[in-house]
Amino acid sequence: MKKLWLKYIITITLTLATMSIVAFSYAAYLNRDKYVNPLDVNTVALSTYFSGGTGAETAPYLIANSDQLRNLQRLTLLGVFKNDSHFALLDSFTWDNTDGPLHPIGTLDNPFYGEFDGRGRTITNLIVDGANTSDVGMFGYVAMGGLIRNLVLSAPTIHINQNTTDVADKTKRTINPLDDYLFAYAQALDDIALTSTTSNSATFQVPALSVSVSIGGEIQDFDIVYETTDAARLYESSPGYWTTAQTAGAVATDLYPVQLSARVFALYDNKVISYTLERWQINVRGDGQVLELETNVFRTLHRIDDEHETYVGIFIGYLDGGASYLGLWGGNTDSTTANGKIVVNGRAARSFNVLIGRSRTDNPLDTTAANYYSRLVDISAAITNNSSIWNTTYAIPQTPLTDFATQESRAITASTAYGLTSTETNYIRFYPRIQHVLTNFDTQLDDGTITTGQPYSARTMRLNQPLGVGVRATYQNKWYGSGWYNRDFAVLNGFWLWSTDTISSQAEAVFGLNQFEISFKITYVATSTSLANNFQILFNQYNPDIFGQFLWFTWEENLVKNNTWSDLAGQTTVIDGATVPIYTPSQHPVVKQLTPTRTSSGVIQEMQVDFIINREDQGFWQDIYSYTFLSEPYYPMFGIGVGKTLTQTSNTSGSTYRYYYGNFNADSFSLDILSVDFLFTARQGNVSNLLNNVDFLYSLPTYTNNPDGTTTFSAWNKNSNVKIQFNVIDPALNLSGTTYRFWRVAGFSGVNSTVYGIYTTGTNYAPFNTINYANATLTAGAA
Repeated sequence: MKKLWLKYIITITLTLATMSIVAFSYAAYLNRDKYVNPLDVNTVALSTYFSGGTGAETAPYLIANSDQLRNLQRLTLLGVFKNDSHFALLDSFTWDNTDGPLHPIGTLDNPFYGEFDGRGRTITNLIVDGANTSDVGMFGYVAMGGLIRNLVLSAPTIHINQNTTDVADKTKRTINPLDDYLFAYAQALDDIALTSTTSNSATFQVPALSVSVSIGGEIQDFDIVYETTDAARLYESSPGYWTTAQTAGAVATDLYPVQLSARVFALYDNKVISYTLERWQINVRGDGQVLELETNVFRTLHRIDDEHETYVGIFIGYLDGGASYLGLWGGNTDSTTANGKIVVNGRAARSFNVLIGRSRTDNPLDTTAANYYSRLVDISAAITNNSSIWNTTYAIPQTPLTDFATQESRAITASTAYGLTSTETNYIRFYPRIQHVLTNFDTQLDDGTITTGQPYSARTMRLNQPLGVGVRATYQNKWYGSGWYNRDFAVLNGFWLWSTDTISSQAEAVFGLNQFEISFKITYVATSTSLANNFQILFNQYNPDIFGQFLWFTWEENLVKNNTWSDLAGQTTVIDGATVPIYTPSQHPVVKQLTPTRTSSGVIQEMQVDFIINREDQGFWQDIYSYTFLSEPYYPMFGIGVGKTLTQTSNTSGSTYRYYYGNFNADSFSLDILSVDFLFTARQGNVSNLLNNVDFLYSLPTYTNNPDGTTTFSAWNKNSNVKIQFNVIDPALNLSGTTYRFWRVAGFSGVNSTVYGIYTTGTNYAPFNTINYANATLTAGAA
């Protein structure tokens, strides 16, 4: 790398009629060790562009109309605001497009660093023009430390247009005046260099402390101002050196990214403006060490080897900061005028999430969501759409179960009726006794009110007996020894999951790791006078293709590892160094108390169940014989249903079969299931983020602005858990453009509601669901 004290000479001549940069002594305005707003006059002058405020937390700049939102965009482009500047909507308003659309607020070179608080208000019919910038949305790029919150956009339209070639127009719209003069310098700037490490820290050297420029023929030196987004985790230990630190309460192996930015300041139009030369993302672990996975991994802005794609989101194009309570209101029906809309025409564009185009949760360094398998089984829709099974009952052959073949056949038939493929029924099945019924129910509204009279109805799958399981051993005469070999298993009154590595290539990656998570969300209506029944989980291990091999000898083994299934309750695992229970049934009651006078009996509910499996735990994932040259592993399988306490029994008196049973007892109940959403995902790594409650809305939420400046929503919509993507790769294959429109129906006051997306018929770039999230309904139609 170049020596630290090397001066870079950049000749800058600014002769544009509308622009002048005046030489001044930086010492008068900046304290290099602690950046503050360069000129107090900026605060005074900037307030005239808004409806008041000073930018302080207690007195944010107030935005009341379209012109003032444009002012925020233009002044952000100039880099005139302090990093902790605050902005707030004074009131809801409808976008006035008389002076043209809004250009994205914040770019890579000139990010939005501050806090924008919508205070619960709504901007209607916002139009954004995303030409000539790589991050497109109402906000373009929001840096670490930035925060966008408490805002609703109604019927916005985001345009990703072809970049303009008119230099003057381009400069006017999206380019900082310093860009043409400092961009090449920024690209040539060396990376930060790792100089030393300890067990709980790492120290970096920055590439330069100053830059020399020619202004009016005179060379002057200007400081490069460095700033961290988290001073507790990254601080300047001496001039030109920055050191990471371990922080209290942080998980040692988790990632806590910090950005270090380098900026230069100048005078323009009587304001102090800034230009970002570079930002480095430093992936600090909780123990203070730094994760470096590749050469030049730190540079985030002007990486020549990694050209930045165009990222598109309705609210934010690229988010490295935080976002909370951002809602897209597109109505409840298909409408070309009321739905939220993204129009891509003339450019390549990528969106990992149509609400926020890309965020730190999409960081490839975070493998939490990199490997997964997911399946939403919409039972209610499958039954509703097939009148021949409206009143079907799939019965257990007999109790106690001995006819395992018939029970498995009926489970496959039922599971296929719910839309599962023949391949999927190898690892997900619903086991009799099952009855299809029309269920009437109440719902709990967003404000907490519970309806009466059960005004809603849906066709459902009913379970009304407690969970049970069985294993059947068969007597086999084999060359290597005769004996009882476990060949069959069955589940009664519940559903079955098998965590095989043959589900798909993604699942092989999931189950090849030491830790993985199993999650399922049940939407259901339960009826019972008892609060004592819980969702229960039993587990065993299974592999129908299991074998052992030594030299040229092969043999079959038990397909089911254990004669008896074990109760997952009471099992523990080690996560992040702590011993924790895998599953606690009491935290997952089938019927719960909603109010002092009302239980959830007869009210539609959603129950999320998550548990983590560590393959190194005793009893999980063992090979049949560890000493053989070739052997197949067992994979955990789970039976899930309702119960209170478990009883294990066996019948070993038969000469051909032996049976082993595990059955729960339960208080009287009925469990009517509308849908089950399954997810298997790897659990490796984590990136801290502030992304929450960014969603499609089925109704406009109500809110209260509190005296302390915070906003409280009393009726924020239930989480849709939908994440829609698109990827327009080649503009030549998108000559007519593609429009994407979005809205959400209410469902049962948010329970089982659906997000819809319409995209231009015939496009080569249809949107798609992210598979570890709930599914939106995406169809081609009129733009």
